Amino acid sequence: MSEESWAERQAREELERRAAREEWERKRAQFREALFGSADPLLQQKPQGIADFDGLLRIQAAQLRNAIDYLMEDILRDSASREDRALAVTTVTRMIQTNVAIAKTLAGPDSKTVHGGDSPKDPQD
Repeated sequence: MSEESWAERQAREELERRAAREEWERKRAQFREALFGSADPLLQQKPQGIADFDGLLRIQAAQLRNAIDYLMEDILRDSASREDRALAVTTVTRMIQTNVAIAKTLAGPDSKTVHGGDSPKDPQD
């Protein structure tokens, strides 16, 4: 049985790393194509049309609520440092403000979002 030299082993390992990387990139490209519906990077960046803006806002509000709950656990953790707590509190504050703004938008008359609202009748000062 012959042993491979150090240089041969390094070359073999490099080929294995490259093959693994190429396989990962191939799987990633398939995933992105399935996710975005196209292999074209420009079409992947194009936003799809949204029929129900109020429904989208409700989904985003629920996602924010879940994120706030997660961060509150971090804030209340006894082992958290003051810096980590301060950062988490600032983040939670912004998330709550965003959630309140979404709730106000959804609670408005006919829930008109910026996409469906009336244009202002009087010019701004």
